[in-house]
Amino acid sequence: MRTILIPTLCSVPLFLLLPPRQDGYANLSPFAAIRWEESAPDVQVGGTWYRLRAIDGLPVEQIVAFCRETYRERWRKRFEEDLVEVLSRMGSPPSRQVDLLVESPETGRSIPLHQVEMTEENRWALWKAAKERRRIEEKVEGDAVRRVTRDHAPSPPAVFAGLAEAKARAVGPIIPRGAAEEDLDQLEWLIVNQYAYRDLRDVDYRAALDAIRSSLGEGIARGDFALRIARFLSLFGDGHTRLAEDLEDSLDPGCAPFLVAHCGERLAAFHPDRSGLLEAKMPFLKSIDGLPIARWIAAATPLVPSGSRALVRHGTARMLRHVAHLRTELGLPARPKLDVEVETADGSRSQRLSVPLSPTKPLFGDWPRGESRLLEKNVGYLRIARMDDDPAFVDSILAALDRFGEARGLVIDVRGNGGGSRVLIPRLFSRFLGSKDPARIGNVAAYRLRPGDDPARPEGYLADRFLYPASSPHWSPAEKRAVEASARSFRPAWTPPTGEFSLWHYFVIAPPASPTPFRSPVVVLMDEGCFSATDILLGTFKGWRNVTLLGTPSGGGSGRARPATLARSGIRIQISSMASFRSDGTLYDGEGVEPDVLVEREPEDLVGKGDAQLAAALARLTK
Repeated sequence: MRTILIPTLCSVPLFLLLPPRQDGYANLSPFAAIRWEESAPDVQVGGTWYRLRAIDGLPVEQIVAFCRETYRERWRKRFEEDLVEVLSRMGSPPSRQVDLLVESPETGRSIPLHQVEMTEENRWALWKAAKERRRIEEKVEGDAVRRVTRDHAPSPPAVFAGLAEAKARAVGPIIPRGAAEEDLDQLEWLIVNQYAYRDLRDVDYRAALDAIRSSLGEGIARGDFALRIARFLSLFGDGHTRLAEDLEDSLDPGCAPFLVAHCGERLAAFHPDRSGLLEAKMPFLKSIDGLPIARWIAAATPLVPSGSRALVRHGTARMLRHVAHLRTELGLPARPKLDVEVETADGSRSQRLSVPLSPTKPLFGDWPRGESRLLEKNVGYLRIARMDDDPAFVDSILAALDRFGEARGLVIDVRGNGGGSRVLIPRLFSRFLGSKDPARIGNVAAYRLRPGDDPARPEGYLADRFLYPASSPHWSPAEKRAVEASARSFRPAWTPPTGEFSLWHYFVIAPPASPTPFRSPVVVLMDEGCFSATDILLGTFKGWRNVTLLGTPSGGGSGRARPATLARSGIRIQISSMASFRSDGTLYDGEGVEPDVLVEREPEDLVGKGDAQLAAALARLTK
């Protein structure tokens, strides 16, 4: 970490000048950085990122659960910045060195790290990172909060009655009615003036917001208010537009002790550690608490963006973990156990199971697990589980690809990759371009202008996504020709409102100066867990020579989220700031990318006892 010095005063690191805590707990941490996948922390130790499993033998799930219960909406802050206090209050006060159990995100292998130093410098780095994150997330446009002022309907239309229903438990402080109304007016201003997909689905957002307003009474619990806002944002069908804080903080506690995933049109249930199916001979869910599984999916759907079919399937399968909350939605009584009925594939036999609720949410983790390697019959297997911008990570992917230069074929596996950075995409795809190939366009997008923005700004607005307007000096001659050709032929499936968006921006990949393209056939494995930057990767490979996309459709999402904080309640949200298309004009958001060959997973694949999609890829490459 770069040491921060106080100019003209001394050369002592600033964190050493901070006053000691008055509560007696030291400001220490073994982690230089932390990032989150829902409630699962990845931690950086010694310059390497790991998935954290335990600290001094204490499972991380228990630590997170304690933070949630004790600190409520500040649980992440306490985990990151007050770890000594947290562990001490749990009865496991740490010493200056702790033993960590971590997991490699690439291989899934457990790794013990012994006697890791707890330092003030690490804790200071975490504090600084959190402060900067909050500064960005809580920044409000201009010097004052902007709100819409208009007349409001006194009663909600029937179509939005669900937004006015008070089924959630009262979580958090009470937001007075006037304060909640101001936040709804601020939210409406953001939708009207900054949201890229406001008009995509013709959502009557004014009526929807009025439905929430009609239900406020004299005040509303913050958790209930956040839940209604989450349902409102899900109406637009945009996976990037959602709460920017954990939705589960507002849900009734109590989760299913198993996970579910789609195998075709059915849901299979399996143990969270992937040790096996919930019932090996009867893998498919038939009912929960006597209600058919379709009723539970319907109860989960309002909390999931109404985007592509794949995105809805993926979201509802993950939301089904929250059975205690869904019981409330369905009008079922709270109980410590769950009655589950499972059945065979043909439905000829079924079995009822009684399982206890879990106090913590089971996690899906990275799946499939595995590392890049050479498979049977000289087929390379390139596993890309995430879209990271770390140079070492990108180099490792390219180095693995180079090892497969003489392979008979190549499988690129991006299943379950929820996105991240685009840094890898141009470097990877350029390895499949020859010297005579034209530059490839993987994305065309327009930026949703904010009040006062110049629509023709020469450098554009989307450089952080490697997107530039045609007028940009960024382009090489070959790239410029590709942009001009695209501009002549591009016909978007949806036309953004005139005057509200920038000029078109282009994501272009040109052949490298010294191309040595990969010539063998390629199969890219994909599923509904592919989202955001991974959608762009799939869209770039779609239709390229010798490439077949195989699996199930991707989630569909490329909106470039912009954070905002509702000033009175402090509820953090994010909304998409660009309209994003494939080069043929198809929207990424709400559509995703279709595979060339549809192959569904089998239940056994969820627990590592098979891989129907990989088997189909190998059969295609070795026939």
